[in-house]
Amino acid sequence: MTVKGTKKQTDRHVEAVLAACDIIGVFLNSPNQTLKQIIEKTGLTRNRVMRLAGTLEGRGFLHRDPRTGSYGLGTMFMSLGRVYERQSSLSSLGQPLLQELARATGESASIYVLDSLERVVLAREEGKQDVRLAIAVGQRTPIPVGASGKVLLAFGPKEVRDHVLNGRRSRKEDAAPIADPSKLADELDRIRTQGYACSFGERVADAGAVAAPLFGLENRFLGALGIAGPIHRFTPETLPGKIELVMRAAAQLTWQLGGFPASPSAGGRIWDFSEDLRPQPFQGSGESGSAKPAKAAESGKRNRIQYGKGRRNDDGTRTERNGFVRG
Repeated sequence: MTVKGTKKQTDRHVEAVLAACDIIGVFLNSPNQTLKQIIEKTGLTRNRVMRLAGTLEGRGFLHRDPRTGSYGLGTMFMSLGRVYERQSSLSSLGQPLLQELARATGESASIYVLDSLERVVLAREEGKQDVRLAIAVGQRTPIPVGASGKVLLAFGPKEVRDHVLNGRRSRKEDAAPIADPSKLADELDRIRTQGYACSFGERVADAGAVAAPLFGLENRFLGALGIAGPIHRFTPETLPGKIELVMRAAAQLTWQLGGFPASPSAGGRIWDFSEDLRPQPFQGSGESGSAKPAKAAESGKRNRIQYGKGRRNDDGTRTERNGFVRG
Protein backbone atom coordinates (compact mmCIF):
# COMPACT_ATOMS: atom_id res chain seq x y z
CA MET A 1 0.00 0.00 0.00
CA THR A 2 1.45 3.36 -1.01
CA VAL A 3 0.50 6.99 -0.54
CA LYS A 4 0.37 7.72 -4.25
CA GLY A 5 -3.06 8.90 -5.33
CA THR A 6 -5.04 11.41 -7.30
CA LYS A 7 -4.76 15.14 -6.81
CA LYS A 8 -8.22 15.08 -5.23
CA GLN A 9 -6.99 12.60 -2.63
CA THR A 10 -3.89 14.61 -1.74
CA ASP A 11 -5.97 17.79 -1.49
CA ARG A 12 -8.24 16.10 1.02
CA HIS A 13 -5.59 14.34 3.10
CA VAL A 14 -2.20 15.15 4.60
CA GLU A 15 0.37 13.15 2.66
CA ALA A 16 2.74 12.70 5.60
CA VAL A 17 -0.07 11.31 7.74
CA LEU A 18 -1.05 8.88 4.98
CA ALA A 19 2.55 7.71 4.76
CA ALA A 20 2.67 7.19 8.54
CA CYS A 21 -0.56 5.17 8.31
CA ASP A 22 1.01 3.03 5.59
CA ILE A 23 3.96 2.29 7.87
CA ILE A 24 1.65 1.27 10.71
CA GLY A 25 -0.35 -0.88 8.31
CA VAL A 26 2.58 -3.18 7.52
CA PHE A 27 2.39 -4.58 11.06
CA LEU A 28 -1.05 -6.11 10.45
CA ASN A 29 0.50 -9.32 9.11
CA SER A 30 3.69 -9.46 11.17
CA PRO A 31 4.49 -7.97 14.60
CA ASN A 32 8.10 -7.21 13.68
CA GLN A 33 9.43 -5.43 10.61
CA THR A 34 12.94 -4.41 9.61
CA LEU A 35 13.61 -1.05 8.01
CA LYS A 36 14.16 -2.79 4.67
CA GLN A 37 10.83 -4.61 4.93
CA ILE A 38 8.95 -1.40 5.70
CA ILE A 39 10.54 0.31 2.69
CA GLU A 40 9.63 -2.57 0.40
CA LYS A 41 6.04 -2.85 1.60
CA THR A 42 5.24 0.87 1.57
CA GLY A 43 7.24 1.99 -1.46
CA LEU A 44 8.54 4.96 0.51
CA THR A 45 12.13 6.18 0.35
CA ARG A 46 14.62 5.14 3.00
CA ASN A 47 15.02 8.68 4.36
CA ARG A 48 11.26 9.17 4.61
CA VAL A 49 10.69 5.89 6.40
CA MET A 50 13.46 6.68 8.87
CA ARG A 51 12.01 10.14 9.64
CA LEU A 52 8.44 8.92 10.02
CA ALA A 53 9.40 5.80 11.98
CA GLY A 54 11.49 7.94 14.31
CA THR A 55 8.54 10.28 14.87
CA LEU A 56 6.16 7.38 15.53
CA GLU A 57 8.68 5.85 17.92
CA GLY A 58 9.00 9.13 19.78
CA ARG A 59 5.22 9.27 20.24
CA GLY A 60 4.98 5.68 21.45
CA PHE A 61 3.29 4.28 18.34
CA LEU A 62 6.35 2.23 17.33
CA HIS A 63 9.08 0.51 19.32
CA ARG A 64 12.57 -0.16 17.95
CA ASP A 65 14.55 -3.12 19.25
CA PRO A 66 18.08 -1.77 19.90
CA ARG A 67 19.59 -5.24 19.39
CA THR A 68 18.11 -6.11 15.99
CA GLY A 69 17.03 -2.69 14.74
CA SER A 70 13.59 -4.06 13.84
CA TYR A 71 10.37 -2.22 14.62
CA GLY A 72 7.18 -3.29 16.38
CA LEU A 73 4.02 -1.58 17.57
CA GLY A 74 4.48 0.63 20.62
CA THR A 75 2.61 0.78 23.91
CA MET A 76 0.37 3.60 22.67
CA PHE A 77 -1.60 1.03 20.66
CA MET A 78 -2.16 -1.03 23.80
CA SER A 79 -3.55 2.02 25.57
CA LEU A 80 -5.74 2.95 22.62
CA GLY A 81 -6.93 -0.64 22.35
CA ARG A 82 -8.12 -0.55 25.93
CA VAL A 83 -10.02 2.66 25.25
CA TYR A 84 -11.62 1.15 22.15
CA GLU A 85 -12.52 -2.04 23.99
CA ARG A 86 -14.09 -0.04 26.80
CA GLN A 87 -16.16 2.06 24.40
CA SER A 88 -17.14 -0.97 22.36
CA SER A 89 -18.38 -2.76 25.48
CA LEU A 90 -20.19 0.36 26.59
CA SER A 91 -22.03 0.53 23.29
CA SER A 92 -22.85 -3.18 22.92
CA LEU A 93 -23.94 -3.69 26.52
CA GLY A 94 -25.76 -0.39 26.62
CA GLN A 95 -27.94 -0.79 23.54
CA PRO A 96 -30.43 -3.26 25.09
CA LEU A 97 -30.81 -1.01 28.13
CA LEU A 98 -31.32 2.02 25.89
CA GLN A 99 -34.10 0.14 24.12
CA GLU A 100 -35.77 -0.70 27.42
CA LEU A 101 -35.34 2.83 28.75
CA ALA A 102 -36.81 4.36 25.58
CA ARG A 103 -39.72 1.93 25.77
CA ALA A 104 -40.35 2.65 29.45
CA THR A 105 -40.14 6.44 29.24
CA GLY A 106 -41.25 7.07 25.66
CA GLU A 107 -38.24 9.37 25.24
CA SER A 108 -35.14 8.91 23.11
CA ALA A 109 -32.27 7.44 25.14
CA SER A 110 -28.54 7.93 24.49
CA ILE A 111 -25.09 7.14 25.83
CA TYR A 112 -22.53 9.94 25.67
CA VAL A 113 -18.75 9.92 26.10
CA LEU A 114 -16.36 12.79 26.64
CA ASP A 115 -13.89 13.84 23.95
CA SER A 116 -11.84 16.89 24.88
CA LEU A 117 -14.44 19.60 25.61
CA GLU A 118 -17.25 17.93 23.69
CA ARG A 119 -19.76 15.19 24.31
CA VAL A 120 -20.15 12.54 21.62
CA VAL A 121 -23.20 10.31 21.08
CA LEU A 122 -21.87 6.74 21.35
CA ALA A 123 -25.20 4.87 21.18
CA ARG A 124 -28.79 5.90 20.62
CA GLU A 125 -32.32 4.49 20.75
CA GLU A 126 -35.19 6.58 19.43
CA GLY A 127 -38.31 6.98 21.53
CA LYS A 128 -41.71 6.08 20.15
CA GLN A 129 -43.15 9.56 20.59
CA ASP A 130 -44.01 11.41 17.39
CA VAL A 131 -42.21 14.52 18.64
CA ARG A 132 -38.62 13.86 19.71
CA LEU A 133 -35.16 15.37 19.49
CA ALA A 134 -33.13 14.65 16.36
CA ILE A 135 -29.74 13.39 17.59
CA ALA A 136 -27.45 11.07 15.61
CA VAL A 137 -24.75 8.65 16.74
CA GLY A 138 -21.41 10.43 16.44
CA GLN A 139 -22.91 13.89 16.88
CA ARG A 140 -20.80 16.30 18.90
CA THR A 141 -22.04 19.08 21.15
CA PRO A 142 -20.17 21.29 23.62
CA ILE A 143 -20.16 20.80 27.36
CA PRO A 144 -21.43 21.78 29.87
CA VAL A 145 -24.71 22.46 28.06
CA GLY A 146 -27.45 19.91 28.77
CA ALA A 147 -27.93 17.20 31.39
CA SER A 148 -25.52 14.67 29.88
CA GLY A 149 -22.90 17.36 29.28
CA LYS A 150 -23.04 18.35 32.93
CA VAL A 151 -22.77 14.72 34.05
CA LEU A 152 -19.66 14.33 31.88
CA LEU A 153 -18.25 17.51 33.36
CA ALA A 154 -19.17 16.67 36.96
CA PHE A 155 -17.73 13.14 36.97
CA GLY A 156 -15.06 13.54 34.28
CA PRO A 157 -11.40 14.61 34.59
CA LYS A 158 -10.72 17.55 36.87
CA GLU A 159 -8.57 19.25 34.24
CA VAL A 160 -11.52 19.35 31.82
CA ARG A 161 -13.74 20.78 34.54
CA ASP A 162 -11.14 23.44 35.33
CA HIS A 163 -10.83 24.42 31.65
CA VAL A 164 -14.59 24.92 31.35
CA LEU A 165 -14.92 26.81 34.61
CA ASN A 166 -12.08 29.06 33.45
CA GLY A 167 -14.01 29.95 30.31
CA ARG A 168 -12.36 27.71 27.72
CA ARG A 169 -14.50 26.50 24.80
CA SER A 170 -13.95 23.67 22.34
CA ARG A 171 -14.58 25.93 19.34
CA LYS A 172 -15.10 29.65 18.86
CA GLU A 173 -18.63 29.10 17.60
CA ASP A 174 -19.65 27.09 20.66
CA ALA A 175 -21.78 28.37 23.48
CA ALA A 176 -20.71 31.56 25.20
CA PRO A 177 -18.29 31.34 28.13
CA ILE A 178 -19.84 30.51 31.49
CA ALA A 179 -21.43 33.65 32.92
CA ASP A 180 -21.15 32.51 36.54
CA PRO A 181 -18.44 29.85 37.06
CA SER A 182 -19.08 29.63 40.79
CA LYS A 183 -22.77 28.87 40.19
CA LEU A 184 -21.84 26.14 37.71
CA ALA A 185 -19.29 24.71 40.15
CA ASP A 186 -21.99 24.50 42.83
CA GLU A 187 -24.33 22.77 40.36
CA LEU A 188 -21.65 20.21 39.48
CA ASP A 189 -21.14 19.51 43.18
CA ARG A 190 -24.88 18.86 43.53
CA ILE A 191 -24.82 16.54 40.52
CA ARG A 192 -21.99 14.50 42.03
CA THR A 193 -23.90 14.32 45.33
CA GLN A 194 -27.31 13.35 43.94
CA GLY A 195 -25.98 11.16 41.12
CA TYR A 196 -27.91 12.68 38.21
CA ALA A 197 -28.49 15.91 36.27
CA CYS A 198 -31.55 17.57 34.72
CA SER A 199 -31.72 20.33 32.14
CA PHE A 200 -34.51 22.40 30.68
CA GLY A 201 -34.09 24.36 27.45
CA GLU A 202 -30.30 24.56 27.68
CA ARG A 203 -28.98 23.03 24.45
CA VAL A 204 -32.27 23.07 22.54
CA ALA A 205 -35.08 25.46 23.40
CA ASP A 206 -38.16 23.73 24.83
CA ALA A 207 -36.26 20.47 25.42
CA GLY A 208 -35.85 18.62 28.70
CA ALA A 209 -33.32 15.95 29.65
CA VAL A 210 -32.19 13.68 32.49
CA ALA A 211 -28.80 11.94 32.67
CA ALA A 212 -26.79 9.78 35.08
CA PRO A 213 -23.14 8.64 35.14
CA LEU A 214 -21.73 5.28 34.04
CA PHE A 215 -18.74 3.60 35.68
CA GLY A 216 -16.57 0.62 34.75
CA LEU A 217 -13.73 -1.42 36.20
CA GLU A 218 -11.96 0.19 39.15
CA ASN A 219 -14.96 2.54 39.23
CA ARG A 220 -13.54 4.50 36.32
CA PHE A 221 -15.98 7.05 34.90
CA LEU A 222 -16.98 6.04 31.36
CA GLY A 223 -19.77 8.31 30.23
CA ALA A 224 -23.37 9.40 30.70
CA LEU A 225 -26.70 7.73 30.00
CA GLY A 226 -29.73 9.92 29.52
CA ILE A 227 -33.09 10.65 27.96
CA ALA A 228 -34.31 13.79 26.21
CA GLY A 229 -37.54 15.09 24.73
CA PRO A 230 -39.93 18.06 24.56
CA ILE A 231 -39.94 20.00 27.79
CA HIS A 232 -43.70 19.67 28.29
CA ARG A 233 -43.13 15.96 28.98
CA PHE A 234 -40.68 16.79 31.80
CA THR A 235 -43.14 18.16 34.34
CA PRO A 236 -42.97 18.19 38.15
CA GLU A 237 -45.32 15.21 38.07
CA THR A 238 -43.38 13.09 35.56
CA LEU A 239 -39.81 14.17 36.33
CA PRO A 240 -39.25 12.06 39.49
CA GLY A 241 -40.24 8.91 37.63
CA LYS A 242 -38.00 9.72 34.67
CA ILE A 243 -35.08 10.36 37.01
CA GLU A 244 -35.60 7.03 38.73
CA LEU A 245 -35.83 5.08 35.48
CA VAL A 246 -32.66 6.71 34.13
CA MET A 247 -30.77 5.98 37.33
CA ARG A 248 -31.98 2.39 37.40
CA ALA A 249 -30.75 1.87 33.85
CA ALA A 250 -27.42 3.59 34.60
CA ALA A 251 -26.98 1.47 37.74
CA GLN A 252 -27.63 -1.75 35.84
CA LEU A 253 -25.25 -0.88 33.00
CA THR A 254 -22.59 0.24 35.47
CA TRP A 255 -22.79 -3.12 37.22
CA GLN A 256 -22.51 -4.97 33.90
CA LEU A 257 -19.40 -2.92 33.10
CA GLY A 258 -17.78 -3.88 36.40
CA GLY A 259 -18.34 -0.63 38.25
CA PHE A 260 -20.46 0.50 41.17
CA PRO A 261 -23.34 2.97 40.64
CA ALA A 262 -23.33 6.52 41.92
CA SER A 263 -25.16 6.58 45.25
CA PRO A 264 -27.51 9.54 45.58
CA SER A 265 -27.86 11.05 49.02
CA ALA A 266 -30.97 13.09 48.21
CA GLY A 267 -34.30 11.38 48.67
CA GLY A 268 -32.88 8.10 49.90
CA ARG A 269 -31.97 5.08 47.82
CA ILE A 270 -33.97 4.96 44.62
CA TRP A 271 -33.12 1.48 43.45
CA ASP A 272 -33.20 -1.80 45.29
CA PHE A 273 -30.12 -3.85 46.17
CA SER A 274 -30.09 -7.57 46.71
CA GLU A 275 -27.96 -9.19 49.38
CA ASP A 276 -24.86 -9.16 47.16
CA LEU A 277 -25.39 -5.43 46.53
CA ARG A 278 -26.32 -5.88 42.89
CA PRO A 279 -28.99 -3.50 41.61
CA GLN A 280 -32.10 -5.27 40.41
CA PRO A 281 -32.23 -5.69 36.62
CA PHE A 282 -33.68 -2.60 35.04
CA GLN A 283 -37.10 -3.19 33.58
CA GLY A 284 -39.71 -0.59 32.72
CA SER A 285 -43.38 -1.35 32.53
CA GLY A 286 -43.53 -0.98 28.77
CA GLU A 287 -45.62 2.17 28.93
CA SER A 288 -44.25 5.67 28.45
CA GLY A 289 -44.72 8.34 31.04
CA SER A 290 -43.50 8.81 34.58
CA ALA A 291 -42.94 6.36 37.36
CA LYS A 292 -43.63 6.93 41.01
CA PRO A 293 -40.46 6.83 43.12
CA ALA A 294 -40.13 3.71 45.24
CA LYS A 295 -41.36 4.31 48.76
CA ALA A 296 -38.84 1.96 50.31
CA ALA A 297 -35.83 0.04 49.06
CA GLU A 298 -37.12 -3.09 50.80
CA SER A 299 -40.38 -3.17 48.88
CA GLY A 300 -38.87 -4.96 45.88
CA LYS A 301 -41.71 -3.70 43.68
CA ARG A 302 -41.00 -2.38 40.22
CA ASN A 303 -42.28 1.04 39.35
CA ARG A 304 -45.58 1.24 37.59
CA ILE A 305 -45.75 3.85 34.86
CA GLN A 306 -48.49 6.38 35.53
CA TYR A 307 -50.58 8.01 32.83
CA GLY A 308 -52.34 11.32 33.11
CA LYS A 309 -56.03 11.55 32.39
CA GLY A 310 -57.01 10.65 28.84
CA ARG A 311 -58.73 7.96 26.82
CA ARG A 312 -57.66 4.48 25.74
CA ASN A 313 -57.92 3.86 21.99
CA ASP A 314 -59.02 0.65 20.26
CA ASP A 315 -55.50 -0.01 18.95
CA GLY A 316 -54.03 -0.02 22.43
CA THR A 317 -52.61 3.51 22.30
CA ARG A 318 -53.77 6.27 24.59
CA THR A 319 -54.65 9.83 23.70
CA GLU A 320 -53.76 12.27 26.44
CA ARG A 321 -55.58 15.46 27.22
CA ASN A 322 -52.83 17.47 25.51
CA GLY A 323 -53.36 15.58 22.23
CA PHE A 324 -50.19 13.49 22.24
CA VAL A 325 -50.62 9.83 21.37
CA ARG A 326 -48.80 7.34 23.56
CA GLY A 327 -48.32 3.82 22.21
